Amino acid sequence: MSLANRCAVFIAAGCGASCAAFGTLVVGGWHSGVPRLASAFLPGPPTGYLTGVALLLAGVGLIAIVFGRPRLALPGGAFATAVGLGAVAARLLGVEADGFASLFGHALRVASADRESLGRVAALQLVLLGAGLIALARGRASPRRAPIAASLGAALATLGLASSFGHFTGMDSTTFWFRLTSVRLQTGIAFAIAGMGLLG
Repeated sequence: MSLANRCAVFIAAGCGASCAAFGTLVVGGWHSGVPRLASAFLPGPPTGYLTGVALLLAGVGLIAIVFGRPRLALPGGAFATAVGLGAVAARLLGVEADGFASLFGHALRVASADRESLGRVAALQLVLLGAGLIALARGRASPRRAPIAASLGAALATLGLASSFGHFTGMDSTTFWFRLTSVRLQTGIAFAIAGMGLLG
C-alpha cells in the first residue's frame, strides 16, 4: 500500500472514530439527562438525538469500510438518508414532526427529539452523509462508488465548515432559503469530519 493510500485509510479511520465518539456522546447525553454531553461541552443547545444516532452509525460504518467490511456501512447510510428525507417530506407536507422524531421521542428522558435534527440544512447533510455511505457500502461491485462518495463528502464537508464558520464569525447566509447557522456549532464540525471521512 502506497503512502497516499495509507494516509487516506488513516484519515478515514480517524474521522469514523471521531464521528462514532461524538454520536455516542450525544446519545448518552440525551439518555442520561445531561444535555451538556449532547452539546459536546460547548455553549448553546445540544445536538439533536436523531443526528447523534446517525453520526454514531456513520462512524461505525466508516470504520467498517476501513477494515474491509463495507456492507456494515449500509445501516448507517440507510438511517441517515431516511431521517433526512423524512424531515424534508415533513416540511413539504407541513407536518410539525416527522415519524422518526415521534418514534424516538419516547426514548428520551429530557425532551422529545430536538428540532435541530429536522432542520433544512441538517436534513440535507444527513442525506449527503447517507448517500455517501450507501455508495461505499456497495464495495467493489460499483467502480464509481469512490468518486460519488468523494463528491458527496466534499459537499458535506463544505456545508459543515460553512455553518461552523458562520458560528465563529457571527455571519450568516440570510439570502439562502435556509440559514447555515441553524445547525449547531458542534454538529457542523461533526458533519465536516464525516465528509472528510467520505473523502478518505
